[in-house]
Amino acid sequence: MTTTRADPYLRLLAVLCSTWIVLAVCSRVAGSWVPLGPDFPRLPETRSPTRAQASPLAGPRAAGQVAPVDLSAARHDRGAVAADVRSEPDRGPQRILLFGDSMVPVLAPRLADYCLENGHALFPAVWYGSTIIYWAWQDRLDQLLGELRPTVVIAALGSSELAVREVGECEPYVAAIVRKVGGRKLYWIGPPNWRDDTGVNALLARVLGPSRFFRSDRIELERRADGIHPTAEAGDRWVDAFVRWMADESSAPIALVPPTRRAPSVPARVFPPPF
Repeated sequence: MTTTRADPYLRLLAVLCSTWIVLAVCSRVAGSWVPLGPDFPRLPETRSPTRAQASPLAGPRAAGQVAPVDLSAARHDRGAVAADVRSEPDRGPQRILLFGDSMVPVLAPRLADYCLENGHALFPAVWYGSTIIYWAWQDRLDQLLGELRPTVVIAALGSSELAVREVGECEPYVAAIVRKVGGRKLYWIGPPNWRDDTGVNALLARVLGPSRFFRSDRIELERRADGIHPTAEAGDRWVDAFVRWMADESSAPIALVPPTRRAPSVPARVFPPPF
């Protein structure tokens, strides 16, 4: 049997293809830890999710990373989203998970300043282009909760839903995220509207209640060149407003004395876009 001269090149091509596939799968499943600071690229959501993209059957199920969610229970179990009775600030050190879409890198630098000043540990997790439904349906949040063991969870979600027509369909998924978080302290930072929304802020306020949901849509924020994401300075003011709300109105405040110094870059878990 004769061997052609092309055989070594074919074998090399096969090895390269196999390596690329393995790396791609690992990246999509585990994400990666990268430095996150004021100069971290803040990529915009390039499109609002259509109904097909928002459907769990059209997105996460095809990706093979589905975490079962009992939507019937999430839809009817109002105890999962009941507002907590207001308490005195917890002054102990906290492990804070900040997760969500591309607004996370806008919020993380200033929040890191507060954490450094008050002895808390911050763990940002960014899933670019993600939606409420993706975080509820897939198991990324479950993995982060199990791995990082946070005592405080801050969600920064809703920007991808600003233009969704049937926004009411997100309600059971918001409840599902609350159920995942369980008994941990939970705060939800709403989207910093750059356009009128179709009801996502009203939905979040109704499901989460005023002591868990911080509305950002009425804050005047300067924007980056994309017209969507707040500038670094505006991001600082956004976080300052959130901290004031937490102290005055949240159900489970923690100690967040104003920072006197800048924190170094914070490593963040970054997941690739879901589409």
